[in-house]
Amino acid sequence: MIKKVLLAGILIIVFFAVVIPVIYNFKGILFRNIPWLMAGATAMGILSGIFRGIRNNAGSHLQPDRHTIDSFLEHWGTVSGILILVISGFFLKFGYRRIFSSNLHFLGLVVTLFFGAYFVADFFVNKKFNYLLPNIVDIIDGTIKKYLFRKRWQDTGKYLSSQKSAFLVFSLLGIFIIISGIIKVAGYYYSVSPLLVNTATQIHDLFMTLFFVMFLVHVLFAVAVRSHRRLLLSFFTGNNGTKDPAAQTNKATE
Repeated sequence: MIKKVLLAGILIIVFFAVVIPVIYNFKGILFRNIPWLMAGATAMGILSGIFRGIRNNAGSHLQPDRHTIDSFLEHWGTVSGILILVISGFFLKFGYRRIFSSNLHFLGLVVTLFFGAYFVADFFVNKKFNYLLPNIVDIIDGTIKKYLFRKRWQDTGKYLSSQKSAFLVFSLLGIFIIISGIIKVAGYYYSVSPLLVNTATQIHDLFMTLFFVMFLVHVLFAVAVRSHRRLLLSFFTGNNGTKDPAAQTNKATE
């Protein structure tokens, strides 16, 4: 698993190291030059996710680990795309090399669309609703009471209650970002009301800021909480990051 993760990580880094300099020197606007790439990346992501979901369903009894190379790719691939979107979004906001920033935003969007569609397709094919979506107990007892009121809580599922709660928040914020982003992109190709585009831009910026804050909180918990650090290692080792793979006891005092 570790060798596969290292190889995948190196490939992602090399991809950006090669593509970003090309984009930096590109004079056209990619949103206008190759708009079909957004649809193509989404379609390829969906097909890859369906294939992955069907394959994992067929051999699910052979994969007891918490994470696989596929989950590493969909998580960290999407993260890399979102980071490019955030960085380029700040560049655009402050007027830094607008053509380059716009094209960098396009790159981040294409990468995020591919890995996001890959994840969503696999999510529905494998019916991961119970794995990833929190119930009210996860939200109140496993997240709010655990971290704000330091109540004892023991997770029993594949993912922590707080992770499932974070997934829900990220998803809700992402819906607003995607819808407002679609309206903004539509302005490149169609006659869209300036008022609508301006409103969409404000909504897009607001929810992207909230998303970024949530992302920072997510990273802080992953690094600062000991039990979360152990689980973070599972992206590289595949297992739960504990001596007992079946145990996922997480105390707020850790």
